Amino acid sequence: MIFVAADFVVTVRHGEHGKLAAVRHRLDASPAVTMLGSYAVMHAIADHVVDHYLQVIDMIEVDIEVVESEIFSPRTNTTIESIYLLKREVVELRRSIGPFNAALGKVAMQQNVDMRKISAWVAIAAVPIAIAGIYGMNFDSMRELHAKWGYPAVLGLMLTVRLLLYRAFRRYDWL
Repeated sequence: MIFVAADFVVTVRHGEHGKLAAVRHRLDASPAVTMLGSYAVMHAIADHVVDHYLQVIDMIEVDIEVVESEIFSPRTNTTIESIYLLKREVVELRRSIGPFNAALGKVAMQQNVDMRKISAWVAIAAVPIAIAGIYGMNFDSMRELHAKWGYPAVLGLMLTVRLLLYRAFRRYDWL
């Protein structure tokens, strides 16, 4: 666990794994990073933890290759115990990485919500741009250009379509 405030960073670890002495030495050697504050220190710790998980994943992949070669060799007695030990390692890794995955899922969900809002506003803004693009082509043969109510009708159409889009996007919780 990491507790972070403006002036301090406290880590709580259980057991021998996850030693942070190397991170401490690296931070002490680079005062530019520590001058950025406690959140830069937290980032360095999280980066170290993730790198450690990647090393664990690499070791598990090696274990999987060894078990596969033992199982699929022609003259072998399959040891079920090694398979279950490997399965337990994978489960423990999943449990320890779980909070990171939850945070990533939350960030991805927020990005989807933001992208929906941006897309909705772009769609609403595209209506007058498209209509103005058509009428801005300097055609003289369009009847609406010379009609008494042509210009107000086009403005009304733009406003109506934009309002309908706004209501639809609000109804579907995009805005």
